[in-house]
Amino acid sequence: MHTEPSQIERDLRAWDAIEDHRTGSPGDAATNLWLCEQIAQAGAQADTDWFDFTQRCPGSAFVSDGEHRVEGLPCFDGPQRDATPLSGPAGPLGSHAAIAICRFPPGGSADLETARRRTDHQAIVAISTAEQIIPGLAVQNAESFRQPFGPPVLQVPSQAAHWLLDAADNGLDLELAAQLTAVPASAANIQTTIAGKHPELPALIIMTPKSAWWTCTAERGGGICAWLACLRHFIEHRPTRNVMFTANTGHELSHLGLDHLTDKHPDLVVAAHAWLHLGANFAACNGHLLWQASDPAWLARGQQQIESLTGAPIGLTAVGQRPLGEARNVFDAGGTFVSLLGSNQWFHHPEDRLGTSVDVARTARLCNFVVEVADELAGP
Repeated sequence: MHTEPSQIERDLRAWDAIEDHRTGSPGDAATNLWLCEQIAQAGAQADTDWFDFTQRCPGSAFVSDGEHRVEGLPCFDGPQRDATPLSGPAGPLGSHAAIAICRFPPGGSADLETARRRTDHQAIVAISTAEQIIPGLAVQNAESFRQPFGPPVLQVPSQAAHWLLDAADNGLDLELAAQLTAVPASAANIQTTIAGKHPELPALIIMTPKSAWWTCTAERGGGICAWLACLRHFIEHRPTRNVMFTANTGHELSHLGLDHLTDKHPDLVVAAHAWLHLGANFAACNGHLLWQASDPAWLARGQQQIESLTGAPIGLTAVGQRPLGEARNVFDAGGTFVSLLGSNQWFHHPEDRLGTSVDVARTARLCNFVVEVADELAGP
């Protein structure tokens, strides 16, 4: 039941070699092929579950004051737009300015969300706060991907903060383009099931997202490594009950892939014995871990074991409180779950890469912990 750090590093290197894991991208397709290869090499058969969705493709996306210009990325749950620029005076959120300027962390901002809902502005420029670690553009997820709303929001790198905030303070005129085109596309979840000795028992489902912005190695790598470690373990050690593995695309697009799975199998969430959610960022250097569980006993046990393993306190989501990540989908549908995730200083940043943001040794220890949890959940 032990996974060597060398195996974890090989898996992380393979993930990191695919530089864009955005849903429906060539990198997402390459991830599908790689995961299918890993499943086959381990001795199981992969299922590539394709589904159609409306992909939003950015085009011309910039803001300029005539002297400065910066490229950006529109929010993917904003309105569809052509390349025609908007222009008008800048100002802060909540002002009467045509183009509002604000700052936002990669997890999003309540003030920005409120401004988008109020539609007081023709457009919003959202400046990343990524300079806390390294300057750049750390974007936010499209939590309303199925129901786009508000004015166009252009997310721009932290390096543009000085002149854009100056433009807002002085009401300077800006020109902004936030082209976003909707096109028919397809994406896929990767799944496999290891048959248990007693397949009549409710199944354990081991779930991790396989998509996000950029390369996202610390964000997604821990979940992918633990998912593969569990897969290899159960192929060598047959579980008591069936264990279904699902690696879902669409994480950054309001959990699109997981919703496809549960729409296709509407009884799956509550029929499962439990869901083991391998969430974001627990591979990150200096990240703070978070443990979530629908059962008080599992919450307490997980806290004790992880703190003993890492020598540091962890965060908990209280039983009955809506959890973070894909565990929220299971919670909302009344399912049973345990969930591991964490924080990441390079969250949603292009520099979230192996060699920069990943703690390989701690990731290996946590993967072995996850295998132990999965082994117990797959038992009687």
